[in-house]
Amino acid sequence: MTDNGQQQDADSLRQTRFTTGGGWEAGTTLTDHPSSGSPALAEIDGTIHLVYPAPLVEGEDVHHFPIVWTFSTPGAASAQGGQWAIPEDTYIGLDSTTPPSLTLANHNGTLRLAHSQFYVYKDADAHPNGCSLAIHEAHLEAQDSPESYWSSAHSSLDRDYVFAPALAAFNGAAHLLYLHAGLDTLAHWVSDSRDTWRTVSAADGAKVIPPRTDADNKKAVAARGIARVHYPGSLGLAVHDGRLHALYRPSLRHGNFLHASFDGSTWSEVAPAIDAPYSLGHSDHNPALTSYDGQLHAVFPSDDDKLSHMTWTENGGWTKPVQLDDHKSRHTPALLTYKDGPAGAEQDVLLLVYRGTEGYQASTHDSVEPDAT
Repeated sequence: MTDNGQQQDADSLRQTRFTTGGGWEAGTTLTDHPSSGSPALAEIDGTIHLVYPAPLVEGEDVHHFPIVWTFSTPGAASAQGGQWAIPEDTYIGLDSTTPPSLTLANHNGTLRLAHSQFYVYKDADAHPNGCSLAIHEAHLEAQDSPESYWSSAHSSLDRDYVFAPALAAFNGAAHLLYLHAGLDTLAHWVSDSRDTWRTVSAADGAKVIPPRTDADNKKAVAARGIARVHYPGSLGLAVHDGRLHALYRPSLRHGNFLHASFDGSTWSEVAPAIDAPYSLGHSDHNPALTSYDGQLHAVFPSDDDKLSHMTWTENGGWTKPVQLDDHKSRHTPALLTYKDGPAGAEQDVLLLVYRGTEGYQASTHDSVEPDAT
């Protein structure tokens, strides 16, 4: 991986677990995992996969943040015990000026990755806007083999003014949502197979209108320039009770969350996730979102860097956010529900992985590489 001289703008990843009966655990540091941004999680056949942007690698002809992939198999090597595979640089050929926003999903047994790319050109006058924004995708090849590898990244989607991609598998297809600063709704695409995307339509062919965003986003881009717009972290996207739920910041200017859900044909009306007086509901980053034990769970950084946790049910709506005093981050975290425990006595566990705030911590012993099969 990158050397220590390139890890000065990075923090070690940290992780903790939540169960309904036990609450949040104290958490552990993932040594040898320096991160420059937000991680993403997915699970396939009992193995948890984790991707995150590594520290900047910069040279005469290169300027990029490698996307690192690692994995853990609970039982063989518990995720809570920190037994993640030896990290491998998974740089997939794209220069970037800022750490990419990452999203990961299990689509019919295939691990699919989407990420943003933001690059400011040295010769800005030679390019429209002076920079390039795009969303790229890749997938894991031969993932059941020790020779597994990531496909080359490519873009078959929008370019320019695109931010914060989020992937989720829903009704047999991969769904991708992201913010487009030139639109007044989120962009919503669907993929039935690798590398092929289409806009979403209802069963009768009718156009599907995605959840709204802030119309002032266009003004923010015009006033500040696209290179100065700050919209970090992927949108919150998760399947819960047969619907696809989105929780996200609608604006490039402020961080009040909106919530909407999709039944496969139409999106619900957008509603504020929490009341304005809840100061914890304001964040400069998008939330992580997942379904666990009959509730939607969201975790996001608060203004004082403490992570905050809130839940949602159909009848009760969103709870008031509660700060997690022992868990701090300035970046969107990752959430995943998975099964842990001995065979025959597994229980659902909520895993939270996030970039910490106390710098990079290297191990003093050799890493352990668990079996991915």
